[in-house]
Amino acid sequence: MVKVVVSKNSEQYLSLKITGHAYSGKPGHDIVCAAVSTLGQTLANALELIAEIPEKELRLSYQSGLLSLSVPETADRHTVDILFRNFVIGIDGIVGSYPKNVKLIIEEVQGHDKNF
Repeated sequence: MVKVVVSKNSEQYLSLKITGHAYSGKPGHDIVCAAVSTLGQTLANALELIAEIPEKELRLSYQSGLLSLSVPETADRHTVDILFRNFVIGIDGIVGSYPKNVKLIIEEVQGHDKNF
């Protein structure tokens, strides 16, 4: 199962962690894994290109079965909010179609940073 954890506090989105595999198809042909990965990578790219957050400030980590990032305190909160909300809408749609393969957790945390 793919586990998608979006961390936020009462004011803003803070981080994202995607772990696991969907196992809905053969490796390299798993459309559920591909869809979740695409949304995660698109969010990371959008945070860099649209919100203008340098990649190193995102603390981006990407490897097989893992994508994680954290948003710095200095980021444009309005833009980050829109990008994360769009991501959550997309993931929620995948969860609705493949609930046995993908789980979305919106985690409320205290303070700014949620380290993975």
